[in-house]
Amino acid sequence: MRTTPTRTNRLVAVTAAFLSAAILTIAAPTPANADEPVRAVFTNADGEPLSGDDLAADSARGDIQLHWALDPPDADASPMFRLVGRLDGELVDDRIVYYEGPQRRSFISGLEDGTHEFVVMARLADTDPWGPESEAIVFTVEHHSLRQTFILLGIGAFLFIAIVFVVVREAIFAENPFADEDDAADPAPTDRAAGKGDGA
Repeated sequence: MRTTPTRTNRLVAVTAAFLSAAILTIAAPTPANADEPVRAVFTNADGEPLSGDDLAADSARGDIQLHWALDPPDADASPMFRLVGRLDGELVDDRIVYYEGPQRRSFISGLEDGTHEFVVMARLADTDPWGPESEAIVFTVEHHSLRQTFILLGIGAFLFIAIVFVVVREAIFAENPFADEDDAADPAPTDRAAGKGDGA
């Protein structure tokens, strides 16, 4: 069967269009984690991810500053973050949401004594599910005991009273520097009176 030029041109055009579409599909950049939820990690103040011993901290004041970011970083993304935490011994379902929003840091204060565990999650849109939890950062709080506080207050009060006593004593001595010498050189009036009576 003989193929006409018109039919041949159509076959060439269709084949070229198909190949062009295939090439564009292969060459088109695929967004990172297009089918996977985004992931967040804890970082230091400079944005460097924390790992190992850097994920443990302790304090006697009960406050902590936390930083986080996407992993891997994406400068064009505008993610939302959720920071949750719990005290050691509490159930995972009882975790407290300490922060939820676009900020990449949070300051937490007023933590009670014990070991606190924090994780952070991220998502790109409100309709997206939250991504996987980050590696936990463990924060141990141990406030100063009341006994130690009262001991320090007692020492401070003693030092304060001692300083006041020395200052007052020096002020009195400065007004009459010969008070001690006069008392030592001059006998008591009652003794002089008693001596005169005996001589008579």
